[in-house]
Amino acid sequence: LEDCRVESCTSMKSLLPFTLLVSCALSKDLYLGTEKTRLTDSKATDQFMDCYDYANQGGNRLRAIDYMPDLYGYSFDNKISSCCITGIWILYADKDYNTNSLGAANWWVYGDNYCTNVPNGFDNQASSLRYTGAPDAWTADTLNLYLNDF
Repeated sequence: LEDCRVESCTSMKSLLPFTLLVSCALSKDLYLGTEKTRLTDSKATDQFMDCYDYANQGGNRLRAIDYMPDLYGYSFDNKISSCCITGIWILYADKDYNTNSLGAANWWVYGDNYCTNVPNGFDNQASSLRYTGAPDAWTADTLNLYLNDF
């Protein structure tokens, strides 16, 4: 009986580091921020936003399905006048989500295939944009926290 306890103890000591290693490998994306957490659900809807350079969804279109820290690279800097939204989106007046200008304007909008013109005070001002919440289930319960240095 004594030998079995020693073997079990040795097996458990070997199993613990292996379990920790596997757990760390599976959870790495949660800490690196390189991968977006995905929530799978048959009723889930991916977030996306189609923005246009004229009111009432006219003119050229830009489709956003991910964060866009600088709209200049898409030839859409300071050009957005209307959007159709599925999800929750935040548009910022400066590139990099107003990181270098805490007082810069922003506009947030949400909906399920909701189309609207940009408010007059923000028309043709967006330089970056991003969604908030889960990328593939915009109605899922999530909590996003944003921090600026003051």
